[in-house]
Amino acid sequence: MSIPLALSVLFGASGPARAEPFASLGEWVEDRLAEERVASLAVAVARGEELLWAEAWGFADRELGVPATPSTPYFVASVTKPFTMTAVMVAIERRLLDLDAPVSAFLGPETAEALRWNEHEPSIRELASHTAGLGVHHRFYAVELGERPPPVEVAVHRHGRALRAPGERTVYSNLGYGVLERAVEHAFGVPFAEALEAAVLAPLALESASLPTDPEHAAGVAARYDVSGERLRFYDSEHRGASALAISVLDLVRFGQLHAGAAGVSSPRLLERSTFRAMQQPVSRAGDGAYYGLGWRLDRGPGGWPVVGHTGGMPGVSSSLALVPQLGVVVAVAANSRTELVSELSQRLLQALLPRSVRRLAPTPSASLPDVERRGSLRARAPRKLRGRWSGTVWNDSGQLPVAVEIGARALEVRLGERVAGIWPLRAGGRRLVASGPGPLEGCALALESTLEPEAAGQRLRLVLNRRKGHLEGALLVLSSAHGLPAALSHRVILSDVEP
Repeated sequence: MSIPLALSVLFGASGPARAEPFASLGEWVEDRLAEERVASLAVAVARGEELLWAEAWGFADRELGVPATPSTPYFVASVTKPFTMTAVMVAIERRLLDLDAPVSAFLGPETAEALRWNEHEPSIRELASHTAGLGVHHRFYAVELGERPPPVEVAVHRHGRALRAPGERTVYSNLGYGVLERAVEHAFGVPFAEALEAAVLAPLALESASLPTDPEHAAGVAARYDVSGERLRFYDSEHRGASALAISVLDLVRFGQLHAGAAGVSSPRLLERSTFRAMQQPVSRAGDGAYYGLGWRLDRGPGGWPVVGHTGGMPGVSSSLALVPQLGVVVAVAANSRTELVSELSQRLLQALLPRSVRRLAPTPSASLPDVERRGSLRARAPRKLRGRWSGTVWNDSGQLPVAVEIGARALEVRLGERVAGIWPLRAGGRRLVASGPGPLEGCALALESTLEPEAAGQRLRLVLNRRKGHLEGALLVLSSAHGLPAALSHRVILSDVEP
């Protein structure tokens, strides 16, 4: 089946031809799509209240021959996060939530206890800025094969135990936004999907947007395809507040226009302008000169212009929403395949639309903001003080498991329970040790993570240890994949020195 001609909506162009710079960029997209196995791609661009360009290429559903259009809903993965946080801020303005209240204000005591570090509970602000002390996390479920995600509380008990004090470090975690689902539900008294609809989607008339949980509710949403071009079975996640939204690029642009300050986009008013600005202020460092705000990532775009946005990626999904509030520019791109083309097109559009010189810079962030975790020395050599035998505990989904680690100069021997996980080379050294290796199928990973499918467990384990006073602490990360769906599951580890 051949790729259909691009379906476009053009504003400000004379005649049927695309206006520049969109004509040359459209031709570039067409050439790239011909080279890659991308099922479809859609783009929309606005400045102020004016829609400048909206176009789509390829098929939303190859098997049924349904062409993609700018109105086609796409799953957008982590671009869900700004929507979830907007609902949170609506609740805060209505005095239904407090940005700095501890999680026990809206979670049950057992779940709040799992997130607590000593006596410190994370707040909504820390969950939103990836500084709550959680580890790396993502987990998807093949719904069409009978799998269903557990409640957020179960995911927290399995993988949400605090790895560090809230506000100490920035570690990107989808599970934090899963917890924010419960904050939204607590505030509005209805399930998350209904609350998001009432607080954000309906007031903005974002009619294409939804949070599908099964194939029936995903009717009309672009089907997802893997990198080989095969159609993926429908899947769901245990962190819907981080990654479950489906929406068209036209509605993404409308949402972006609201946050960029376009007049007349929201009627009735959704949030005070001061609240939108607060969401776009740096709260934590994201690495490489970028920051996290509340729901947003803050970067420097072409010419040094401050760019507020978010990208998304998961199996069969690539998305990007970028806005430059100072200029009112909004760019939305989505595809139903994993592809770098989405981010490349977004960057090319920003380069074409932004002036070369910055007229007004964003405020300089505080030097005291939480930073990303240190990478450790690239020499990958353990300090002499840390070499020797260490023992302690790793928290798994059913409780605690003994763990023993022998640290050598350039490698670790790891034992989980009675099983040897292996001898893993150090990937980073210094005060922060990082080592990884394969987990045997019938060995440590099944003992560590019984919620994984047997054929998926233990493909790879990664141990990250940070030096503290008299002990080591960190996370053991299980990296696996089943049915084409990846998982990254963090487990808290604490070790004491046994024999130098």
